[in-house]
Amino acid sequence: MSPREYFSLSEEMRHQISQKEERAATLRRLATSLAPRLARDVRVQTSPGPDRMQTLMEEAMDEELAAAALRDSHAEMLLRITLAISSLPDPRMTRLLELRYLEGSPWSAVVSAMHQSRSVVLHLHRLSLDLLPDFPDPVIPRL
Repeated sequence: MSPREYFSLSEEMRHQISQKEERAATLRRLATSLAPRLARDVRVQTSPGPDRMQTLMEEAMDEELAAAALRDSHAEMLLRITLAISSLPDPRMTRLLELRYLEGSPWSAVVSAMHQSRSVVLHLHRLSLDLLPDFPDPVIPRL
């Protein structure tokens, strides 16, 4: 897998992890908000029962487990990326790729941190990626 593809997949995984964590938190909040209504033991026909709370908690746990599996796979990817980046001959290349792909900085922040023009940073980026070897296909858990 080319470095560009690998870095793109890493960013996509980071996004998926964030989505799963947010969904799990939302489900937990919903389940928790049901608890006081159930405790009052005043039920109307449309009020949610304990089964709904349990279902929400189970869904939250499923999302958390999926996020954990993705985090583990992503951590392996980040380790490979870190090792590859650290092997580059120019410290500017290393810094640029760390900022962009490990820290997730937008291009404007990378350009600012590098104290170079945008065109110089983009040229250095292209050279850096050309020096990196291809990465093995990552093991991504089926969710």
